[in-house]
Amino acid sequence: MADLPISLVIFTYLSGISAGTFIFYTLYQVFFIKSKTPEENELANRFATLDFRVSVLSIVLLGIGLISSAFHLGHPFRFLNGLRNPASMIAQEGYWSIFFGILLLIVLILALRGKPASMVLNVFTSLVGLGLLIVTSLVYARTMGIPAWNNGVTPLFFIFSALIMGCIVLLLLLSLQSESIESIKKIVFVFLGMLLVQVFIEFTYQIQLGMGTHGVDLPNLLVLNITRSLIGLVAPLIIAILMFKKPIKIQTGITLLFVSIILGEGISRIIFFMNGIHL
Repeated sequence: MADLPISLVIFTYLSGISAGTFIFYTLYQVFFIKSKTPEENELANRFATLDFRVSVLSIVLLGIGLISSAFHLGHPFRFLNGLRNPASMIAQEGYWSIFFGILLLIVLILALRGKPASMVLNVFTSLVGLGLLIVTSLVYARTMGIPAWNNGVTPLFFIFSALIMGCIVLLLLLSLQSESIESIKKIVFVFLGMLLVQVFIEFTYQIQLGMGTHGVDLPNLLVLNITRSLIGLVAPLIIAILMFKKPIKIQTGITLLFVSIILGEGISRIIFFMNGIHL
């Protein structure tokens, strides 16, 4: 069996958190909060605003992911050579990553100047982030000869994994800056809906592995699959229920949800790549 491509695991995982966080930040702006007045923006601590924290986090995660991806080719500078072929899906992944990073940097600069990015810029940046998720998923979905990847479930796997991680990261940031409990609860309901979708995608993915990989000797990942399900799917459901029944505080519950989702999706990403290195 080939070695697990750690660099690709790191890139897809961190870039997914980066894009997912900014996308949910934009959705939060559109549906959950009202625009601040110029006076309120001037009074805000620029280093404590959600704009600043989200953009910094997204840039750092994307940057680390890109650096890791560059080492996948054995020599970092080969990454630049890979960008010379626009028809290559890997090159397109690089283009979308760089474009997304540039837009995040613009949002960060505006936040540092005390002038939050316009809704148009945030929506456009989020769409580019979504484009990155789609292109990244297609890199693997179009890989012939690896039936565990080459199927229609792979794009759903990548996109919803990023979105659910982005949602829980945003929830954690909101709870740390003492956002209203009502706003947080509304987003927790959205999170629960996405978690149920994630359960369905996981179920569909397992069916796909059973029906679409005949003749391929997949590794035995039963223990990892059970661990992923318990940590990343079952535990979050239990934690969320306890939050609403109030045995645990909102802040504690969100922290536990964050840990379970981030760990669960990380294990899920490892499983995905291990199912594709059977040759």
